[in-house]
Amino acid sequence: MPKAKVRFYLRNKRRKIRLKKTDIRRLLCAALSEDSSAKEWVVSVVIGTDAFLKRLNREYKGKDVATDVLSFLTEDPANLNARCVDVAVSADRAIESAPQYGNSADRELALYILHGVLHAMGYEDSSPALKEKMFKRQDELMRRYWDERK
Repeated sequence: MPKAKVRFYLRNKRRKIRLKKTDIRRLLCAALSEDSSAKEWVVSVVIGTDAFLKRLNREYKGKDVATDVLSFLTEDPANLNARCVDVAVSADRAIESAPQYGNSADRELALYILHGVLHAMGYEDSSPALKEKMFKRQDELMRRYWDERK
């Protein structure tokens, strides 16, 4: 089966963490290649602050709290073969949380981005069994395509 085409856009509004676009693209392409529901993916990522994520969370999810990641899946009316995902992640949250999990801030942020994309692909973490499946795939992809990069 041919791999899906991936178009990727990254906007870093919070320069405290620098990510290589090529590293994130490689990680996401690996994840998206398993999904046969779309011939093309358009992934847009915005790295922002806790305040930015809180505002988005309130506006789109009705929750007035900051969060680490939000993702939104849409379709492109001009290209019915494409699935579009917008991911917003908090650099503030990554910097704060990374030491708790033994991660660097850039790895934690990459994990948030991947988590948002996996949700767009249909993975869920709403029950223990679903969470285990999602986190297993997430950990596998991070080990293979993030930790072993260079």
